[in-house]
Amino acid sequence: MDNEISPDDKDFKVSIDPSMEDPQMNASNYTYEKRKTDKQTIHILIINPKDYKVEIVKANDGHGREPVSVIAQRSNAELAINAGFFEIGANKDGMPSGTLIIDGHQYNIKDQRQPLVVIKSGILSIVQANPKEYALGNISMISGIPLLISDSKIVQDLEEKKSEFYTAPHARTALGIKSDGNLVVVVAEHNYQRDLQTITMGELQSLVKEKGKIFAQKYNHKNPGDITLNELKEILKEEFISPHVGQGLTILELAQLMKGLGCQHALNLDGGGSSTLWIKGDVVNQTIGDTDEGNGLQAARAVSDAIIFKRR
Repeated sequence: MDNEISPDDKDFKVSIDPSMEDPQMNASNYTYEKRKTDKQTIHILIINPKDYKVEIVKANDGHGREPVSVIAQRSNAELAINAGFFEIGANKDGMPSGTLIIDGHQYNIKDQRQPLVVIKSGILSIVQANPKEYALGNISMISGIPLLISDSKIVQDLEEKKSEFYTAPHARTALGIKSDGNLVVVVAEHNYQRDLQTITMGELQSLVKEKGKIFAQKYNHKNPGDITLNELKEILKEEFISPHVGQGLTILELAQLMKGLGCQHALNLDGGGSSTLWIKGDVVNQTIGDTDEGNGLQAARAVSDAIIFKRR
């Protein structure tokens, strides 16, 4: 496969410096790049599907949520990303918001035309279709929104969308297919700066419950209650204020990037705090998430499902 990623398309407008800060991980079957500017951190993974079996996997073998890393390790994957949108909280926690079918088992199905990742007979495709048009059998499919690229062109109505989901920069996860059949994964980071005065009592309680003993040991105290005010301020800065670069992408910028990377077809998957790229045992992107995602702690969000890649 081609190991050079050169987004030199004339419509490529995202301010991404093609030089890499980290060493490139080259292999005959995938290429990974981390691209950074003063505004953006974007991870690009190109996969040769001839060497990988691609699967959609539900968390906990069908129920609730798990981090992508846990799903990937349990499935003996080499590469993995978060996948579909899902419900959070109460008795619907982890339920897919859109269509999710795995090997013919219907977790949820939307009876309408929609952007879909379809895996049939081991071949992945990205289509705009009603899932009921397919004879289920052992087929797997998951919906994303919106469709970004169709027949090598940016979907026309993306420029007309005005909602915050489309126009504000967010952490994003996208999947595309190039003309040579190679798969393109993009994960864009979006970290934010918290004002310490906005931290809630609930967030503090969660932090102490999760890491109180660790903080006490760090400052040579026997108990978390012995931590001083100045030490607490340092802890809050470390936990809630990200030092990492990460202005995310708008949907249109994401589409421009996928087009510049040579995608014939591409769609947007779940993003924000869910955006996760896992490679050979490590989550390579920062997963702090957007201001409305989770509780701000530096921990990967548990998700409903993942797309995994296993060596053939």
